[in-house]
Amino acid sequence: MGNKEFQFLRSVLLLTDFVLINLAATISILISYNNYNISFFVLSIITVNVSWLCIAYFFRLYTYNIISEIERTYRQSWRVLAVQILFLYGLMQLINYGFFKLEFLNRTATAYFVTAGFFVLISRFFQTYLAEFFLKNITVKTVPPRRIAIIGYNDKAQQLAEYFHKNDKFYELLAFFSDGTGVKQPDTKDPFFPIKDCVNYAVENKVREIYSTVLPSEHPELPELVKKAEANMVRLRFVAAGTSPANAVYNLVEVDKLNQMSIMALRNEPLDIFFNRVKKRAFDIIVSSLVIIFVMSWLTPLLGILIKLSSKGPVFFIQDRSGKDNKTFRCMKFRSMAVNKDSDYKQAKKNDSRITKIGAFMRKTSLDEFPQFFNVFMGDMSLCGPRPHMLKHTEEYSKLIEQYMIRHFLKPGVTGWAQINGYRGETSNPVLMEKRVEHDIWYMENWSLMLDIRIIFLTIFNIFKGEENAY
Repeated sequence: MGNKEFQFLRSVLLLTDFVLINLAATISILISYNNYNISFFVLSIITVNVSWLCIAYFFRLYTYNIISEIERTYRQSWRVLAVQILFLYGLMQLINYGFFKLEFLNRTATAYFVTAGFFVLISRFFQTYLAEFFLKNITVKTVPPRRIAIIGYNDKAQQLAEYFHKNDKFYELLAFFSDGTGVKQPDTKDPFFPIKDCVNYAVENKVREIYSTVLPSEHPELPELVKKAEANMVRLRFVAAGTSPANAVYNLVEVDKLNQMSIMALRNEPLDIFFNRVKKRAFDIIVSSLVIIFVMSWLTPLLGILIKLSSKGPVFFIQDRSGKDNKTFRCMKFRSMAVNKDSDYKQAKKNDSRITKIGAFMRKTSLDEFPQFFNVFMGDMSLCGPRPHMLKHTEEYSKLIEQYMIRHFLKPGVTGWAQINGYRGETSNPVLMEKRVEHDIWYMENWSLMLDIRIIFLTIFNIFKGEENAY
């Protein structure tokens, strides 16, 4: 089981367990307690939830080792339920004989044992088949297989290839890369190429992940290939033990598990997990929809009239920008400048003569960026992420700044971590661009939904406070 399948199954278990134990607790209270009291009900629900979570944590019910085996999941689930029932019975006896005489509590605990036991039994069977159905049908039909290549041809490479071929609905293994250095003689039908050609092959064949069973310290060309891969938005993974000396040198972190093998990478990417991307996309759709309906509906005609009165030209300024995986998309803004031939090459500067009066106001208040909520709704952008740059600047800075292209692993954002930390506006100084890239990479490695919410609130706060670089 891979890490992504594990994340899905754990989400299913957590969600259904939360619903079912609360349903069991509610039914138990209703059938055993006649004088309904909201305080007692709330206290009982809290007790059931807290005790379940604590005991499940103790028995490691939602960990990889348990969930990866169906039998262990069943066994641990019953253990958690049994210990919780013992705890609840003990708590009931303590209340009855130590503080109050509430005979109905024993009936409540018994009813909970029966209903929760029934729900757990039924749910585990249904979860197994529903999860399998979802992974093999819905996910396969909506998410195309990941194109994969493998560096090296040793025992780990064969084990990895076996896993990819077995799960060919999710992965498409295209080729091996080996030059004979410390590897076995190929005995597979998959094509083989020299290691030095792996990144060029990946770019030409739209391979986004290369798994290396050879560590950077074990092959002279790999360190340079790592840089080249990231410059071309190709992720290079390493199959290695976490205690390997190379991990300390290259700061490798575990990002996945495939066929009981630890997959290492140069950085952690929370958004590489499918369900994190689902959460972020759902948040983007909800917020952008609200802004489009309740703000853009009246803001667009109002600013449209002012823009038209200020200078000749269209209301919207639409420009090609660099998006995720460096794919070009059409970025929308309210036009804040007089129409000019330099808009695709020159950034706006302080006291820029091209900026109109209404444009200066829109830039100061970030109103010119609001049409990008349409880009967010359509999926080209996200609410939070690295700001999209002009194609000309992407071409220039990718040659000046080593890790510049890494920021394109993510969708560009209306606002971002770099912007709320003061790195917005003109970036003619390469040092400022390096700091922006550094903050964009930090965001990629530390993403969470709460971080996005924090960035949005700080962006709104900075707009009202006023920003020095907003021009």
